[in-house]
Amino acid sequence: MQTPTTKQLIAAIKKDDIAAVTQLLEAGADPNARETRYTLPSLRTRDRGGKPYPGDTPLIVAVSYRNIPIAELLLKRGANANGQGLYRRTALLEALNMLEPELTQLLLAHKANPNLADNRGEVPLVAAASHPDSVKHIELLLRAGADPNGGSGMTPLQAAAEIWESGNVRTLLRGGARVNFRRPGFGTALYYAERYASRIPKESASLREAASLLRKAGGKSLPPIPIKEKRPEPTSQPPKPTLRPMPRDQELTDDDQEVLNLALEHFLTYEGRDLRLTKRTRLLLVETSSGYSLFDDNQLNADLEMEQALQVTLPLREHLQQRNLTRVSLRAWKPHRAEIELWEAKKLVTVFGQYGQKLPHGHVRLSVCLPGYTPNKENAVLRVRFSEGFHGVSGTYFLKKSQSQWELAWHEFSFYV
Repeated sequence: MQTPTTKQLIAAIKKDDIAAVTQLLEAGADPNARETRYTLPSLRTRDRGGKPYPGDTPLIVAVSYRNIPIAELLLKRGANANGQGLYRRTALLEALNMLEPELTQLLLAHKANPNLADNRGEVPLVAAASHPDSVKHIELLLRAGADPNGGSGMTPLQAAAEIWESGNVRTLLRGGARVNFRRPGFGTALYYAERYASRIPKESASLREAASLLRKAGGKSLPPIPIKEKRPEPTSQPPKPTLRPMPRDQELTDDDQEVLNLALEHFLTYEGRDLRLTKRTRLLLVETSSGYSLFDDNQLNADLEMEQALQVTLPLREHLQQRNLTRVSLRAWKPHRAEIELWEAKKLVTVFGQYGQKLPHGHVRLSVCLPGYTPNKENAVLRVRFSEGFHGVSGTYFLKKSQSQWELAWHEFSFYV
């Protein structure tokens, strides 16, 4: 039998298949090997993607999936609790971002270093202090030897003060945090606690407690220490990349009619848990297309799994951007479902509020861009944005043409606050 690959091990972890993980480790899979990742296509850099580079360790992946039994199994089979992955982040930093005390305890019990920083200088204690109600995590880290003033940027106390988290502030002060300590580029903890004080309602006494604790400990409100930066020598700037010339095909085509209907009918009837919306009875579609900028392209990569993002090739993204340089009326589109209505954007805001907070139950406001296509018209991608209140959501639909008919290949939804 061939030695199992790290790819197989990572895939089993993501599927929550502990039996397969056990079998792969027994067959010789390396619990410390880093998964191979690939650069993603990008309009900003004109990178076509596909260049390999090292990613996360199996342990970091298990922790990111909140899988305690698999994380414990990996540690028992020799996984390094201090192994670093993308951006030099450790499993402990990942556990603290997940706010999973069992994982934090498990990793510290296996000698995870509570002072190991990532490539931005963030240490575990800063990660913990940045979250509300994380006193238990802070106490665990301090008992394990975490430096209460650690990191190379914002200190744990500053991070706690910035979110007015009095429990975190109190625990850090008791643990030895220096109340007026600050590094270049950062103010004192009290400075951050007071910075937005005018925006806090007077009745929110609990939010003001953090500032009170800092003052009692002798805290002073001192602004950031200026950073002395050397001005770089002027250099000639490389020319900015320009779009490849393409026809301005911004009129709705027969392909657009089919792609839009397939995607929005799927959205209307889909019941998967990854679409965390109430049952949809009415889709209120903005009657003009949305744009597709360099920011949107970066967001696309953030929304998708690596394998998905690689399928949205650079030529496909270029066509998506080219077609959406300006807004286009969608009035020529003929929805197959009566539950889909086209609305003027200003009217949607007037009737249902800026964020759709007045939408009736089951109504969803959404906007779409014109689909982008590969040069051979075999693949298409469609981006949608929608909400039923304050939480914004983006969706990606990837379609393939088979025997002159478009079919949905996959979709992905991402949620933001």
